[in-house]
Amino acid sequence: MSTELINNVQEFVKSRLQNQGAGHGWDHVQRVVGNAKRINQEVKADAIIVELAALLHDIGDAKFNNGQEVGPTIIAQELPKLGADEATIKRVCEIVEKISFRKATSSDLLSLEAKVVQDADRLDALGYIGLVRCIEYVTQCGRKFFDPAIKVRENMTPEEYAAHDGTGYNHCYEKLFKLKDLMNTDSARKIATSREIRMRSFLAGFIEEINGNA
Repeated sequence: MSTELINNVQEFVKSRLQNQGAGHGWDHVQRVVGNAKRINQEVKADAIIVELAALLHDIGDAKFNNGQEVGPTIIAQELPKLGADEATIKRVCEIVEKISFRKATSSDLLSLEAKVVQDADRLDALGYIGLVRCIEYVTQCGRKFFDPAIKVRENMTPEEYAAHDGTGYNHCYEKLFKLKDLMNTDSARKIATSREIRMRSFLAGFIEEINGNA
């Protein structure tokens, strides 16, 4: 039953997100699932719940639903049709509701499964993939990747950040470089450290070229 459920959910999510761009489509979900499985090899959370939540974590993302997180509503409506029992649906909904950056839920309030999925999602915002996703997102939103007139604001609250329209370059400093220290697991923290180094190297080189010093 668990294999059938996973397969059903995969097809459902793929059909809903395959045309969604800005770095939040089906390809992103597949990477998050892979990250979650990698992390879970060490922490040993409930593998079925982890995979389901990783598959569904962006199904109703607030960025694409007028600022409203509707994922849990969609999950509660659709998972019974796909073969999930009530207990599974409740656990997955709770994870999807709590793990977003804007929620800023204390890690003490997250289940082990939620910590794994949150880390897996955050890892995909770092490294070269994270940079590409950042560029895709600001481009789709009609924003610039870099504008020297728009200054970095590193100390915004999650609520302020959600309402903030900055550049892609600033996004790295305002949000993405905070993710390493927010990781819940040692495994994710090690990966995040390596990916952040790559991002910082890219941005340093980018600024050198902008200033004509490269």
